[in-house]
Amino acid sequence: MCLCSYRKTLKKAHKEEIEKYDVVLCTCSTALKPEILAVMDFHQIIIDECAMATEPEAFIPLVSYNPKQ
Repeated sequence: MCLCSYRKTLKKAHKEEIEKYDVVLCTCSTALKPEILAVMDFHQIIIDECAMATEPEAFIPLVSYNPKQ
C-alpha cells in the first residue's frame, strides 16, 4: 500500500466516523480540518474556555461553519 492510498483510506475513515455523531468536540483550530469541514453542518457552536482562546482562534469555527446560533 503506497502512502497516497493510506492517506486516502485514513481520510475516508475519519469522514465516516465523524458522520456518526450529533456532537463533535474539538479545538478551535482543529475545526478547520478538511475532514470536519466536508462532513458537518453545525446548528450550534459552543466555545468552551473562550477567554483562553485568542480572538482569531475563536472566529475559526464561527466563520467556517456559519452556525444558526
